[in-house]
Amino acid sequence: MKAFTFRLQVLLDQAVREEEARVLALAELQRKHAEALNGLTLAEGARTDLLACMQREQQQPCLPCDLLRGYLRLDILTGECRCRKAEEREVYSAVLQQLACVTEAMRQRQVYERLREKQAEAHRLAAEESEHKSMEDTVLPRYNRELARLRRETLATGEIR
Repeated sequence: MKAFTFRLQVLLDQAVREEEARVLALAELQRKHAEALNGLTLAEGARTDLLACMQREQQQPCLPCDLLRGYLRLDILTGECRCRKAEEREVYSAVLQQLACVTEAMRQRQVYERLREKQAEAHRLAAEESEHKSMEDTVLPRYNRELARLRRETLATGEIR
């Protein structure tokens, strides 16, 4: 019997390539998300440090222009924090969407692999059955001939073995 060939191998290969591409895209998005989180953490840290510095300065006499400069800087850092938080949420949303795409691609690949395994098992069973039938076709006539010969000898000699 000829060797097993999976007729949908091209589709399986394409599914594997698609899954790999989606995994790479997911990794890139996760890297961008980590960068966005890092930027957000740095911006929030700078804002917290500025607030602490301003609180210390308010305990001492200071010029109104220094106080105004501090509040302007605080306003800028607060806006930066908002922007970075929005960027982080956007990238996180993209990560979740890409994760769903990776999951779907993985599921599709697994469907093709299961189908290939079932077809390979069916091919193996058919090959075994064919071999078994071939052996029966070869062995049974020989057995029947031997059995007939023994019966003839038994009848001719009259003794039972």
